[in-house]
Amino acid sequence: MINTLLSKMIAQLDADFNGAGTPVIVQGPVNSPTTGLPQIVLSPGELEMTPPFGDIPAGQMRPREIMDAFAVNTTNGATIKGPYTIGQSALEGTVSCRFNWKQPGDDLEGKKQRIYPRKDHQGDGFEIDYATRKVDVFYGAPLAGTPTLEVEYNYPAVFTLREFRQTLLLETFAANTSDAEKWAALATAVLTTRTQALLDSANEGVNHHTAGVYVTRSLYNTFQLTEGLLDRTTDVVFRYSLYFAVTGQLILERTFTDNTEVIRKIFSPGHKGDPGTINIEANLD
Repeated sequence: MINTLLSKMIAQLDADFNGAGTPVIVQGPVNSPTTGLPQIVLSPGELEMTPPFGDIPAGQMRPREIMDAFAVNTTNGATIKGPYTIGQSALEGTVSCRFNWKQPGDDLEGKKQRIYPRKDHQGDGFEIDYATRKVDVFYGAPLAGTPTLEVEYNYPAVFTLREFRQTLLLETFAANTSDAEKWAALATAVLTTRTQALLDSANEGVNHHTAGVYVTRSLYNTFQLTEGLLDRTTDVVFRYSLYFAVTGQLILERTFTDNTEVIRKIFSPGHKGDPGTINIEANLD
């Protein structure tokens, strides 16, 4: 469940420890190394699922909210237009778009600019073809910088939501106890002082698996150090093991590719409805 988060953490450690004499950083589990020391290994550990709770019964269809992000080519109006293909079949009337100038690695929110639906195919704004899931953006003024197009929408899905808690194991291998402790402490400093940014980055990334209409998603909420242990794996290799707890949500979905519409009008008994509306007839004894 936490592989995406592990990848973000390894990339951050690589960036912060870049230099001569710094350890090799890999994703585990691995056998105890005897060469190439010091070495830092991050591995997924035991997974626990808490009992289900809340008012969302498993296996029911409900609208799900999602945001897809796209790089924007700002060369001219034709390149800004797209099209941009969203990942799911959006429910009509739930789509919103905006440009966001936040760049990867930024700690602060970027400048955002809302884009509104076009009226009568005129002026600036966006249009969406619900059948093909393609979004076209019409924007006449030049766009500075390198914004991202964010498309938020709801889509229909049968889904199950479960809370999880998974252990993340950080191991440092070194030729002596001093180096093993040193790199364990420094790695912990990096991860704990950048926790929120790492969680946000992992949640914004591709942390899901798909196969046809089935999708699994992992969302990460917290990351905390719980315990540690120093031991010797061989006569010449020392290991410092630190255990962290990652909590989050696992979402299991079955999506729909056919058109699903929201009920917008319900007519009372005896009223002739328009095409596509629902009439309710009361059968009273």
